[in-house]
Amino acid sequence: MHILYLEFRLRLHPAGPPTERVALQDDVIPLSQTIRTGGGEIVSSFAVKAGQVFRIPWTLLNVNKLVWGNNGDQFIPERWIEPGGVPPIDKLPHGPWGGASSFSDGPRSCIGYRLGVLELKIAIAVLVRSFEFEPTEAKITQSISPTLQPFADGKGGSMPLKLVSLAPGL
Repeated sequence: MHILYLEFRLRLHPAGPPTERVALQDDVIPLSQTIRTGGGEIVSSFAVKAGQVFRIPWTLLNVNKLVWGNNGDQFIPERWIEPGGVPPIDKLPHGPWGGASSFSDGPRSCIGYRLGVLELKIAIAVLVRSFEFEPTEAKITQSISPTLQPFADGKGGSMPLKLVSLAPGL
């Protein structure tokens, strides 16, 4: 079962927004394109020292304007069904699923990503089949602590939903 919008949701709202890695040895990490530092220097790579900790911000990588365009951080589901709406595979962030880096990549990628995606698909299928969703008046924001969590009207860990049963008697 393929739920088109699930890829979009996990790209914009990964459960674990950042991760940290520790360099095991001195290394040089190449950049996909050159950047200009605050001091005006043009660089195409950066050096890391053994033991150095660095953070990988999935939420930023998944909405990179150089990949997704100026509206990469917006909910535009049509991009998944229109020809050319999704960038070519060689331009997408690396990751095991959905052209997003939400589950990391390589030997340290999330071993439970398949289970997580399957659970979401099942929950969505059951809910969409049984209920109609209606908006609430709550103001929803997000916060990272350490996972991405919804805040409704300033109250953490809650996400009010207004559901109308599609089945008589429920």
